[in-house]
Amino acid sequence: AAFLLFKLQAHARRRRHHEGYPRYRAAIERAKATRDRAEKAAAYREAAEIALRSLERPNLAASLARRADRLSPETHEGLGVLVEAMGQAQRLRGLERLLWRKLREVEPGSPRHRKIFGELLALYGGPLKDPDRAEALRRLYPIE
Repeated sequence: AAFLLFKLQAHARRRRHHEGYPRYRAAIERAKATRDRAEKAAAYREAAEIALRSLERPNLAASLARRADRLSPETHEGLGVLVEAMGQAQRLRGLERLLWRKLREVEPGSPRHRKIFGELLALYGGPLKDPDRAEALRRLYPIE
């Protein structure tokens, strides 16, 4: 048990000394410090991108991107980071459920609706390997 604790502490120290960690902490602190929803969402989105690309922590990135998307659902940037993070974390069925839920929440035909629908089609055509479902969706809901 002592050995495992030592290894975990060493791993945590390496993570905190990673070059992206100070930028990640600064983004989190900015998000906590502001009351403005748009600024808070932008800070969480930035932290999610750092967690995904620099720290290589897709689950953390997905969590932060979901916060950003909830705070500012009208922007598309948070959705892109969320989809990428959940894909890298191999949370594909969770991503599928999330996209279907978001699809129900937005106005049909809106830019956000088309973006979510496109992500759902890409998910079925790619990682979930369900081209029949993707084709059925394309036929039911053609988008320009």
